[in-house]
Amino acid sequence: MVFSHGSITPGSLLPPNGFPSNNRTKSTIAKKPDVATVMVPEIEDPLERFRKHFTQGTLTRPLVISCLEDAVRLNQPGSRMGEAAITWIWNSYDSIEYPLDTDLVNSIAILLDREGKEELLWDWMDQETQKPRTKKAPSIPGVFEPIDQNYMWRATALRALVEAKARLATDRSLDAALEAFLRGTNVPYYLYTPAAANFCHRMLSMAPRVLGPARSYEDMRSGLVFNNTSPRLWDAFYTEIGKRPSWFAKHNQALMRLHHPQQPDPWPLFKLWLQAENKEGHSLRRITSRTAAIAQVETSRDMQLVLKHLGHHEEAQQLKVLTLKLFPLHMTLQGQSRRERLSVEGKPLPSFQSPRDPEEEDFSESPW
Repeated sequence: MVFSHGSITPGSLLPPNGFPSNNRTKSTIAKKPDVATVMVPEIEDPLERFRKHFTQGTLTRPLVISCLEDAVRLNQPGSRMGEAAITWIWNSYDSIEYPLDTDLVNSIAILLDREGKEELLWDWMDQETQKPRTKKAPSIPGVFEPIDQNYMWRATALRALVEAKARLATDRSLDAALEAFLRGTNVPYYLYTPAAANFCHRMLSMAPRVLGPARSYEDMRSGLVFNNTSPRLWDAFYTEIGKRPSWFAKHNQALMRLHHPQQPDPWPLFKLWLQAENKEGHSLRRITSRTAAIAQVETSRDMQLVLKHLGHHEEAQQLKVLTLKLFPLHMTLQGQSRRERLSVEGKPLPSFQSPRDPEEEDFSESPW
C-alpha cells in the first residue's frame, strides 16, 4: 500500500497504553443489587480490535464502523484510530458509496480532527478516481445540481469534516467548520460542495426547537445555535452561497440575513414571501411535506418577531395573514409537540413526500 505520509500500515498502529483494567466483581446482594457493583464487560480497545482483524484478514466494513463508533464514543486521548482507518481505506476510496458509507466517513472525520490529522482527509480527497468515466453525471435526489458520482466520496468527506468541526465546537462558534468549507471551495480538483454548504447554512440560520417555539424576539435570538461566529467568516460564507443564480441561493441568503448575528434583516426574506402571494408556481406553494411546511411556518414566526422588534407591526400582520393562506393546516400545528402533530381532530395526517426540484432545498432535514 502506498501512503504519502510514510510507511504506516493499519497493522503497525498499536494502541499507546491500552485501556485500564475494568475488573469489577458481581454483587453478593441477592435483592436489588447496587448498579455500581454489577459486573461490566471489559471494553476492548477499538484500535487493538481493528489491528487484530486486519492482521488476520478478517476486517470488514461493519467491523470497521463498529471500531470507529466505539472510538468516537470513548474519546481516548492519544488514540490513532482515525489514522488507522483512513490508511486502511486509502486505496479503496472509490468504493465509498453514498449514502451507505456516510457513518464510516463521518466517524473517520471526527477522529482525525481530534487526533490533529485533518490533513490526511484532505490528502485523501486529493486522490484521482480510478472508476470508469460516466458519460453523463446523474442527479441525486435532494441536491440542486447534477453531481459526478465518481467523486461522491469527496463530497461525503467534506461534509463529514465540516459536521465534525461543528460537533466538536465548544464556544457556539462555527468558525472552524466554515474555514474547512471555504477551503473546499478553493481546491484544484473537482469537489462538490453544496452538501457541506447546506449543513453550514442550517447551523447559521436555524435555532433549536427542543423547548418549543420562541415566544419573544430575545428567545429567538438567544436560541441561535452558533451565534458567536466570526463576522468575517459569516460574510465569506454568505458571499459563497450567493454565487449560484437560483431561487434556492437567494432564499438561503435571505434566511441568513434574518438570523444575522449582529443586525438581523427581515426584508430580503419578506420580499421573497410576498412573491408567493400571487404566483401559483412559487417554490413556497409547492411544499407538500408536513415537516417542511411546519419549518416554513416557524421561519415566518421568526420573521414576524424581527419585524415587530424593528417597529413594523403592519408588515408583521401582513406576513401572518400570508402564512395562514399558504399553510392553513400547519399554522394550527406549529408549536405543538411531535405527538400532538400526528393527528388533527382525531384523524391521522397524511404523509406526503415533497417533490424534488433541482433548485429546491430539502427543508425536512433537521439541523442536528
